[in-house]
Amino acid sequence: PNELENILTGFLVFSVVWSIGAAIDEEGRPKFNDLIMDMISMVDVKQKYNLDPEVEFKPQKIQVKLVDKMKLYEQVFDVKKNIWMNWMKLIPPYAPQRTQAFHELIIPTIDSVRINYLMSLLTKRMKYPLFVGPTGTGKTISIMAEIKNSFNNEEYTYIALCFSSKTSANQTQRIIDEKMQKKRKGVYCPKGGKRGVIFVDDLNMPQKEKYGAQPPIELLRQWMDHKGWYELEGEKSFRVIENVSFSAAMGPPSGGRAPITARYMRHFNIIYVEPYDQGSLNLIFSNIINWFFIRFQNPSFPKSMMGAGDLMVGATVEIYQQVSKELRPTPSKSHYTYNLRDVSKVFQGLSNASPKGIRDEDEFIKLWAHECLRVFSDRLINTQDKDIFKDILKKIISKRFKKTWEKVVTVEPLLFGSFVPMIYPEGDTTKKPIRNLYCEMNDKDKLKEITNDFLIDYNQMHPTAMNIVLFMDALEHIAKVVRVIQMPFGHMLLVGVGGSGRKSLTTLATYIAGYDSFSIELSGKYCLEDWHIDMRNLMTKAGIDCKQTVFLISDTQIANEAFLEDL
Repeated sequence: PNELENILTGFLVFSVVWSIGAAIDEEGRPKFNDLIMDMISMVDVKQKYNLDPEVEFKPQKIQVKLVDKMKLYEQVFDVKKNIWMNWMKLIPPYAPQRTQAFHELIIPTIDSVRINYLMSLLTKRMKYPLFVGPTGTGKTISIMAEIKNSFNNEEYTYIALCFSSKTSANQTQRIIDEKMQKKRKGVYCPKGGKRGVIFVDDLNMPQKEKYGAQPPIELLRQWMDHKGWYELEGEKSFRVIENVSFSAAMGPPSGGRAPITARYMRHFNIIYVEPYDQGSLNLIFSNIINWFFIRFQNPSFPKSMMGAGDLMVGATVEIYQQVSKELRPTPSKSHYTYNLRDVSKVFQGLSNASPKGIRDEDEFIKLWAHECLRVFSDRLINTQDKDIFKDILKKIISKRFKKTWEKVVTVEPLLFGSFVPMIYPEGDTTKKPIRNLYCEMNDKDKLKEITNDFLIDYNQMHPTAMNIVLFMDALEHIAKVVRVIQMPFGHMLLVGVGGSGRKSLTTLATYIAGYDSFSIELSGKYCLEDWHIDMRNLMTKAGIDCKQTVFLISDTQIANEAFLEDL
């Protein structure tokens, strides 16, 4: 009886936390935690919290053996062992593999473990979880990892959708209907007779129509209420869809994200995903730094650099926090928005380095400063904002690494790249420099000379010659573009006034990086169908012919907003 009582009370407390308390944000969770802890401890919460006097409440002690000094949101009840424990004990310790690429690193945190556990728990019982949280909290990547791990097998299959402002109800219905097979007249189910999990990302992105509804959401609500929808073609008969379960993720309503109807929300278990705390950030980026060092064995990085690597985790997070605080978005600077993806991009930039290119601690700090400049400073639109960022960077280098900017950075502008060989084997300048080595490009004359050679080669090989004057600002922009092009999943939005060289410099940078260039030719009759033909040709070239390709599109070529939605 005591064991059964412990199991039931454990279930009760866990259920209260992850039903009533699941939708509470990071500011309200400590208060809710204190309330539940007081109720468990037989405190008269009616009097302590000045609750409604009409509510009948009699303090009663509940026997729950919680983990000491740990909040309710940080622990899970294991029914098999009849104990409460830290969420992280549900999984084995994470160890990054040397052979993994940067984009393959998915470091589990308490937040991702919670998402995976609750997603699996609810979905397998045909309940519908909706994860809500700010951008950059790992909602999509955690949910997709759990779906691929637990719902892509002989019993389950899945469909992943991503809504945008232009997503239509018909488009949504066709995607889902294509994955279904006929079970009997008027009844359909996932192919292979499996149970289906439909994941909808960015659920609240569709634009509202004239009367305030969001058609794709109304379509999904029709399934929630009536388990089906009407066919788009033929007799327009009602199509029942069985054996499917929905899960979704979205950001809080703001900007382009609209609030969704309560008639649809009522079907979901709403779970708030709070931003990463300092402990989670340290865990994620410490693992990335460890992976960075273990990738290279012979030669390996000097041990002195490993201490600097640990300091970089705290330094990068501090820069992100300072920039978010001091360089806020305004109507003229609407792109001054930062999230944890930016912190991740700094470490992705670091991962380009190797022991041959980064030989001591000062060069490592210099590389880190360069990646911070590229990620945070390159989007700033005036000298004043860039000076503010540079002051932040200088102070953090002095505070965290006990070095001065002037001692670390001897040549400005600070540029790194792999297309200009700068380092010689064993420092012997009589030998040929090492090619394709990501290192500081501190010899600006050599940078200009080699870039000019690339320009001459390009003009000889292409019918349309480019007459570019390679002054320092142009060289700097070329180096920035080449850096992003050579990164996996590297995309750039180049912002500037007309005639500033965005297209020509990107074309040259594409040639330097060894990529083919692809762009559309706009005519008066160019329509959405022509766009889709061009996109098929691009995907065939890059995906089937395996030719590394840069797709270059300018704002004047966006004849239809649907172009951007496809991108």
